[in-house]
Amino acid sequence: MIAEADSGPTLTRRDLLPMCTLLLMADCETTANIITNGALALLRHPDQLAIARDRVTGGQLPNTAMNELLRYDSSIQITFRTVRRPTVIAGTTLAQGTPAALLIGSADHDPRVFVRPDRLDMDRAPNPHLSFGAGIHYCLGAPLARLEASLALGRLLARTRGIEPAHSAVRLKDITAAIRDVQALPVALTAA
Repeated sequence: MIAEADSGPTLTRRDLLPMCTLLLMADCETTANIITNGALALLRHPDQLAIARDRVTGGQLPNTAMNELLRYDSSIQITFRTVRRPTVIAGTTLAQGTPAALLIGSADHDPRVFVRPDRLDMDRAPNPHLSFGAGIHYCLGAPLARLEASLALGRLLARTRGIEPAHSAVRLKDITAAIRDVQALPVALTAA
């Protein structure tokens, strides 16, 4: 990217820092959040934790379980776009150039799309969650993030007989309203 910024007008040095920040956040921060948000959801729903533990194969959560953890508490809660052409949503016309906030966390709990949306369900299928976006905005790193989170959570469940909160000191980071992140999740483990 530095070479591109130095060689031409397509990527300027001014664009370079935000691009690097985006890549770092998209790769490391959100994947870590998927893992901690998933662990917290499972800890808060012991019945679903037991189901997930029973279905771990090769140290990996099955896709159905991973999709549900992504839907239930996405690490990205909101994203922003600009309307490219006049668009009608729920009877309201948005003009070209209108900024739009897309509430991913809300969409992933829409009762018109998901039966009992506030319930964690390891058997939920189909699961058209938007945690990685959609269409041309679908996350390029989604397959890697899904694999990393599935392996981390799957191995945690496979290598422990019991996992429970050590105490009630779960703390969310106060980054922005757009990112859901656990700052502290103390647990007590019993080896398998």
